[in-house]
Amino acid sequence: MAASPLVRNLRSSAVEGYASKTSCYPGESLDRYLSLDPEGQVAIDIYRLGYYDGSGGRHVGSIGPFEVATQPVPNVSIERLRECAWGKTTTFQVPEDWTSGVYLAKLTRTEDFGPQSYVVFVVKSRNPSDLTWQAYNKWPASDSIYDDGSCPV
Repeated sequence: MAASPLVRNLRSSAVEGYASKTSCYPGESLDRYLSLDPEGQVAIDIYRLGYYDGSGGRHVGSIGPFEVATQPVPNVSIERLRECAWGKTTTFQVPEDWTSGVYLAKLTRTEDFGPQSYVVFVVKSRNPSDLTWQAYNKWPASDSIYDDGSCPV
């Protein structure tokens, strides 16, 4: 089950989920909010995305299976947004030794290797990016590669 970050078929609306944050630092926790229709069990395989000799990702861990209920689909607000506000399914602590990057939590319904879906999250580096710092650096004048100095600070 942990061989590939790719889903077997198209992503399924029968398995849905989201994380409490879209990005976090190593050592922080992420809550996962999941829904299955119909209810059942979900296993989660986590991958760090990257080339990895053409595989598309490296498997870094598995959690579960978890019992997951069917959560309600929220109505559309006047702003044309939906806020799920689902009950929390599980909490995952990101290991301290994880490398910064984009990660995929692949959700798989365990019964008969059922439908699959993704929850994407980013692990941030605690070290500032030198290149980003330099790109916005206005020394020695008043402009950077993103700002020609005409905008007030």
